[in-house]
Amino acid sequence: MHLKIINIFFLLVLLFFLGCKKTEQNKAANKEDKPKSKLTEAEIFHETLEIYIPFHSDLRAGQVMEITVKQNSKLIALLVDTGDKVKKGDLVASLMKIKGNYEYTPIEIYTQFDGVVSQIQHHVGSIIPAGDRLMLIKDLSYMVANVVLKPEQMSLVKKHSKVVMQIQDKEITSSIDRIERKKNEIQIIVGNKERYLKEQKDIEGKILCGPIQGSYLLKKYVQGDSMQVQLAEGIKFYISFPAFTEDKALIYPPIPDQDHLLLIE
Repeated sequence: MHLKIINIFFLLVLLFFLGCKKTEQNKAANKEDKPKSKLTEAEIFHETLEIYIPFHSDLRAGQVMEITVKQNSKLIALLVDTGDKVKKGDLVASLMKIKGNYEYTPIEIYTQFDGVVSQIQHHVGSIIPAGDRLMLIKDLSYMVANVVLKPEQMSLVKKHSKVVMQIQDKEITSSIDRIERKKNEIQIIVGNKERYLKEQKDIEGKILCGPIQGSYLLKKYVQGDSMQVQLAEGIKFYISFPAFTEDKALIYPPIPDQDHLLLIE
């Protein structure tokens, strides 16, 4: 009986050591299976080059007058239709305020600028709840594109920087009209006196920033908005690309004291 217990004990010890050895083997195998990071050496160019910032934005009407109902009202007259052109001061609608069983003097709605009627949402005779929109009046004599940039891009732009946009298969040239640095936003105004431009989403454009001295990488190496890199000393960090030339990308942060980088893939 005593011998049997000893044998069982040694069998358990043997199983324990075999299990530990298998665990170590699995760890080693997993370590070998894990792909190693590929390093690509790339040259850094320290130059002063003409750069541009690419962007996407929506093109919107220069001014929009949203006509909403402030109190429960009945629409008693609608003098325009969707798509109608209106002049500043034109009467477009009349409302009658409703409070309980009483009606009061009609409220007349006039336009505040020349424009086009858009999105009429009620018809004559409708009871319109307070806060509901009745229609929009849009001024299409000029168009606006608001563009949000990254902080490192904002440092490259200035008011009246030239902008080139692709709109309705045409190349339109304009400039930055307003800069909101706290919001990292710029506003571009495009003249439209002939009314040939329409509102549209996701237009493409370039902000021309002029000559900028900095560190550049060949554009063929750029993958995405940012990449991890390594210096010869083994230091790893991320770089981004706020602007471009035809064949190079501006590096942020700049690396003035290096001639080469190791790109981690």
